[in-house]
Amino acid sequence: MPDDVVKEQHTMDTMAADVGDNDTQEDTKKDPHEPEEPVPTNEADVIEELEGLKDKELTDDELDDLKVVSSTDAATAAKHAKCDSEITDKDRAALAELKEYMAARFPNHPLDAAHIGPGGDFKLTRFLRAKNHRVAKTAVLLTEYISWRHDWGVDRLNISHVADTIQKFNFIPMGASRFGHETLYMDYNFKDLPPDLDCVVALVYFFEHMDVSLAESLLPMMWVCDLGNFSLKGFNSKLEKAFMTIMDNSYPERMGPCLILRANVVFRMVWRVLRPAVPEKWRDMITMVGKNNAGIEHYFEKDALIKCCGGTRPDDHSAYVAQCYEADGIEPGSTAPAPIDRRVITQFYGSSMRAESYAAVRKGFCSKRTRLGRWNKYFMVLTDDGTLWYFKSRRSTMPNNAIALRYTTSAAGAEAKAVTRSHVMAVTDTRRPYYFSFATDNERDAWLEAIEGVMAEL
Repeated sequence: MPDDVVKEQHTMDTMAADVGDNDTQEDTKKDPHEPEEPVPTNEADVIEELEGLKDKELTDDELDDLKVVSSTDAATAAKHAKCDSEITDKDRAALAELKEYMAARFPNHPLDAAHIGPGGDFKLTRFLRAKNHRVAKTAVLLTEYISWRHDWGVDRLNISHVADTIQKFNFIPMGASRFGHETLYMDYNFKDLPPDLDCVVALVYFFEHMDVSLAESLLPMMWVCDLGNFSLKGFNSKLEKAFMTIMDNSYPERMGPCLILRANVVFRMVWRVLRPAVPEKWRDMITMVGKNNAGIEHYFEKDALIKCCGGTRPDDHSAYVAQCYEADGIEPGSTAPAPIDRRVITQFYGSSMRAESYAAVRKGFCSKRTRLGRWNKYFMVLTDDGTLWYFKSRRSTMPNNAIALRYTTSAAGAEAKAVTRSHVMAVTDTRRPYYFSFATDNERDAWLEAIEGVMAEL
């Protein structure tokens, strides 16, 4: 591995230890042979309890506990939508420091359009603001973002890969808000969505399309969410969490004010339960509009609203997809498989299968060395598509990580002196070596033979 790559990797490892890293912050005392702790049932219990509340009227105290904008809240609306829409002197000073810092510490992660996408200083400013202008933390976030764009093939996605799913998200473009925000209406009626992994790909396309359209703007996107059709059966907390994770890590400062229309009693009660778990910066962006959309006029002129919100624009659920086909220069109606490796999505989102249930060439327990030199126990699975997965236990559905063997440069035994353990296998990809320790040399050699066999077929 070139010296500059090794130096950069060491820098990233050190900084990751400071700001948090899944691979370095794990509990080394947990035995993967032990049964996993049961998934908390609080949310399930709440949902079951709420099933019979559809016709219940909220009390005055319950209504007061919810943030509801009324027809007299013009000042609240202005405060809610406030955003620094220009690059400030503080931003410029931090930008200069960030560019110098990245060039010195992370030369293999240049801040050009080929690596970070469009937007230039506007995009970098949003990343800085998300980290309160702390350059070191912003640099770590940017290196992770650049790697994420590469791994997910974000630049290769277009509407033909996700059109059917995007259509079922029920988006309708609206006019700009009184404060200049581009706005999207969403009818939250998600009873018949495609599989979760398809939805995750569609979300990534949507975020990127939004980011490109607002490339030279610091204003976030504004949302109008119609919950008149909200039901507990259509609520997918895992998918909602994925939405927030992708937005927060890869599209910071793009989540703008969100107006909730026609929130039924079930949603209001669910929101009271889940609200404390939502990050404060997201929570403060959400406002519920009063009865008959009272208060929405403080955010929009009438000609910017669609008809179902009391405006004059048509309620055209196909308009957003048509807009995407035009923007991408793709023939309307054409479809194609998404170019994203399913391994990458599963690594991010998990699956419905436990690790022990994977159809595998080989599976079993091992220990893996973290970047800081600790050894953690894992359940490792080798699949014939050329992926080496490792999980915290054999019952886990969420992989801790996955190594794509097609990008692996070598798999071999490692010298005990170099890694402080015996019976060690080193699997090296284009980024770094991964060290795995086994109970015996025979077990290690069996894994090496299995890996070499899979690599030969790729």
